[in-house]
Amino acid sequence: MESIDVLRELSDAFGVSGFEDEVREKIASLIEDSVDELSVDPLGNLIAVRRGGERVVMIDAHMDEVGFIVKWIDEKGYLRFAPIGGWDERIIPGHRVEILTRSGDKRYGVIGTAPPHILTEEERKRPIPIERMFIDVGAASKQEITELGIRIGDPLTIHYPFMDLPGGYVTGKAFDDRAGCTVAIQVARRLVGLDLPYTLAFAFTFGEEVGLRGARTAAFSIEPDLALALEGTIGADMPGVPEESQPVRLGRGPAISVADRSIIVSRRVIEGLE
Repeated sequence: MESIDVLRELSDAFGVSGFEDEVREKIASLIEDSVDELSVDPLGNLIAVRRGGERVVMIDAHMDEVGFIVKWIDEKGYLRFAPIGGWDERIIPGHRVEILTRSGDKRYGVIGTAPPHILTEEERKRPIPIERMFIDVGAASKQEITELGIRIGDPLTIHYPFMDLPGGYVTGKAFDDRAGCTVAIQVARRLVGLDLPYTLAFAFTFGEEVGLRGARTAAFSIEPDLALALEGTIGADMPGVPEESQPVRLGRGPAISVADRSIIVSRRVIEGLE
């Protein structure tokens, strides 16, 4: 399977933080023939291991995506929701959403807000807070919502199916970090049949969007000598962004993180990756 097809399958899968089951099952099926061991820890991380030498290299990519959770259902059949992970409120209204019910069925709706012509001038200048948004699934009552199987606590995410664009580009949801998962899967496949001087542990982790929860647990469990995180970053080469604020540009290959607020990467690691 080509990388683009792996990314398509993973991007379209449902995997809001804490509800990564569908993504985990797909990754397991895609990588199981390329590794020696496959396991799921109590937290929900998927660990795939290729045995080699004594030293251990860990490759991390998180399975989860940002989303929302149903927090209230009103008598007229509208859903209120809260964010899971970080969201820019400006981009939320008007999107179609996919809701995962307790039974595993998926329901669809649209995020709505009060129309602009009834807002005050001051309100129109500010992003609409999530607390004032709602989801319309086509139901006319709370009872109809119940019949659809939707309950408080059900997760949901933007319904944004994968699509090819001209020039070899693609659009879809959850590329953060299904792109990283795709790279890890393809690395495992390319190493099949080769003798490795180290043991390679792939950690497909839970809950990154809500605080790196899975990666911390996986690192303590695997105890690697070296760990590499495959993660998305900002493609800033767009109108309105000055050139000096464009350290990463689309189509220029992988980026290597040198430092951020939590880490300064060893010069030896950077030189090795370069």
